[in-house]
Amino acid sequence: MCRLGFMYQNGLGVPEDKNKAFDLFFKASSMGCLNAMCAVGRCYETATGIFRAGAKREDPEKAVELYKKAADGGHRVAQYWLGLCYQGNVGVNKNREKAISFFKMSAEQNFVPAMLSLARCYEKGIGVWRSISKAFGMFKKAAELGDGQGQYELAKCSETSRGTRRNMKQAAKYYLKAADTGEHNGDLFRHAKFLLPIQATGCFGILTRRCYWDGSQAWHSLGLCYWGGEGVPRDTKIAVKWFMKAADSGNSVAQNFLGDCYYEGKNVEQDKAKATLWYRKAASQGMINSIHSLGLCYENGEGVERDLEKARHWFRCGAATGHQKSRKSFRRVTGKINAEEQKAARSLFARDSICSSPKKSAAEWHRDAALSGHREAQYFMGLCYWSGNDGVEKDVKTAVDWFRRAALQHHGEAQMSLALCYETGVGVEQSIKKAGEWYALAGMNGRAEAQYRVGEMYENGTGFKHSKRKAVGWYLKAATQGHVVAQLCVGIAFDLGRGVKRDPLKAEKWYRRAAKQGSEEAQRLLDSLQRNKENEKESELIRSIPSKIKAAEQGDREAQNFLAFCYWEGTHGVRKNRGEAVKLLEKAGEQGQGEAQTFLSILYEKGIEVGKSDLKADMWKNFAKESGTYDEMYVEMLAIVEIN
Repeated sequence: MCRLGFMYQNGLGVPEDKNKAFDLFFKASSMGCLNAMCAVGRCYETATGIFRAGAKREDPEKAVELYKKAADGGHRVAQYWLGLCYQGNVGVNKNREKAISFFKMSAEQNFVPAMLSLARCYEKGIGVWRSISKAFGMFKKAAELGDGQGQYELAKCSETSRGTRRNMKQAAKYYLKAADTGEHNGDLFRHAKFLLPIQATGCFGILTRRCYWDGSQAWHSLGLCYWGGEGVPRDTKIAVKWFMKAADSGNSVAQNFLGDCYYEGKNVEQDKAKATLWYRKAASQGMINSIHSLGLCYENGEGVERDLEKARHWFRCGAATGHQKSRKSFRRVTGKINAEEQKAARSLFARDSICSSPKKSAAEWHRDAALSGHREAQYFMGLCYWSGNDGVEKDVKTAVDWFRRAALQHHGEAQMSLALCYETGVGVEQSIKKAGEWYALAGMNGRAEAQYRVGEMYENGTGFKHSKRKAVGWYLKAATQGHVVAQLCVGIAFDLGRGVKRDPLKAEKWYRRAAKQGSEEAQRLLDSLQRNKENEKESELIRSIPSKIKAAEQGDREAQNFLAFCYWEGTHGVRKNRGEAVKLLEKAGEQGQGEAQTFLSILYEKGIEVGKSDLKADMWKNFAKESGTYDEMYVEMLAIVEIN
């Protein structure tokens, strides 16, 4: 019944019908089927086919309830999803320790996604003591089970010396394995529509284990190995083959690399049209180098028809991320566009000038074009009257009149100038409201400074009704174009929850962008945010100490090991007590905790806090080697001993 539900869920051999699938899952779950309980929970979590049950939207609490029932029965996928719920605050209060506990339960049953999640927790120190070697061990287990993602991560570890010594031959070997996994399984898994937790052999079990991996990262990395001859004989033709495979599957880095190859003719026939095609694909995914390269292609007419407006568009996109080359290119192309518009303005009356007055001044040329309705010429005339240049007597009222004419034709800079006149009352009667209206029009025309000014007006309630939400919206528009003060304002909004939901990660992102542009205030706030984040993490670990002590007393080896290092270093609110640390290390080591065994072998070898004993040092060393952690952990443990 449960498998039939899966078939209706995905339209495999029967018409797709999510409601019918839910009915079948529900009936099977009422009969005690753990797979069905997990599937029904997934339906409630994602609001898939649950309208028959009277629900109108997601019900994560009910999903968690069903996951718990299935997890208590030993269902490994339910345990994994329950861990995700505790980790992501879905249907339950966030509890990283419980998340780790459920990930471990699932991983012990060889469920690969749980192994990978656990590895990343060890790698980043989320809910557990940070341990690169344990992360490496988890990636290794996943790789040995034939998982492509695990093989890829293991290869990255071997390449970057994470948890093991650098070994490019081993890296290339696992990249090749991961690439083969992705090549054979990618198409089938990419089209899987629903991750049903079937613990069985055959296509159902395969879909459960592999649908998240398509191999594109491994294909790209393998291409780099062949390109540079690292771990494998150098062969650029094979490298290009792997890059092509990765690019076809959507890997933006590979797409950018192929764009460069076709542009410069590196190991492929030079074809700038193909280069722009790959640049466009990568740029659509936000690859900054491709965005800039595509802008250059449009600017110079290489592989595409020359189009300065499109070039400016792509350079503006790049500049919005803080890319310095894109900013310079944006200014350069904008100058070219303005020069061409002015040239067009002068040419409008070129024939008349030849017949009548070949010695007209620049202002006279532009006046003729401006009177015919050319907006760039109108704006130029406004600037002439504003500053009294090009033989024109200064007259701010006439300048405002020309700015208005150009502004009504959607000239962004003219709209900005007119807004400034209304704001300061120069040449017109002061009106903050009208200033706001013109700033808004200029902002909609893409002017970052105008967007920032509108945001400021909404925030202060001048010219517009006070609205923090609208202020952030306008700041965000300017910030994405690289406006440093707007970036700072967006960061503050996300940091304090002004007009948006508080989000420290987004606040950090915008502070960082503003700081890169030299904002000292942004750097100060970024440092403060980092300190708060570290303090929050430290507070969470301190709060976990009582539960760790209780678990250690009940014989939990991981808790014993964690507390041992707290006592050894005097961290997380625990007073330093080396004697207690050694006792806990021995308890954990006796239960096979490899990290504790490795640490004890070093202590007995050097006679630190214990009597020096080569016999005991060798004993703990052998235990650690049997656990498979000694070689991986030795350097890390030795550093802790020497530092403390």
